Amino acid sequence: MIDWATTTPQQAFVPLLPSWALCTDRFEDGAYYAARDEAVRHDHIQLNPRWARLWIIHDIDKSDAYYRHRDNMLPEPTFLSINRENGHAHSAYLLRVPVASHDSARVAPLRLFAAVERGLRRRLNADRNYIGLLAKNPMSPRWRTEWRSRLPFDLDDLASDLTAEEMAIETLRRHEA
Repeated sequence: MIDWATTTPQQAFVPLLPSWALCTDRFEDGAYYAARDEAVRHDHIQLNPRWARLWIIHDIDKSDAYYRHRDNMLPEPTFLSINRENGHAHSAYLLRVPVASHDSARVAPLRLFAAVERGLRRRLNADRNYIGLLAKNPMSPRWRTEWRSRLPFDLDDLASDLTAEEMAIETLRRHEA
């Protein structure tokens, strides 16, 4: 258990990574699993292990990604990794309590996680097709990274910043010919 009174999310970042994480420098070359110590040297990395969700990650494909949280009245994320060339970014919120995502995980926390992830995405106008498997590695010098939050977040607190409409499940529209 991490003592958040004496440890920052930046200090805890590497130990929180999966022991074997998917990583890559160039998507054109594909991604592969590497031991944590090697994976952390790549530009893109898997933040969440397969069995849990510790991070809520968003891909903000807008040149004003730096200001999106502030401008949309959201808490500053744990970190924001910004592409120096176009201003696009990945933002990530570290959760104080991971949400189990394995076969015997409870459904209610997973539903709340999904709702909060949707609500934040909508408010940020982040990429709705981003699945969060690989993120810009905040330890990579390729990105301009800001560690913004000193403490991890409670899922309920993040939910309280969002409306029911923002967190609602998208409905598929039937295309009428």
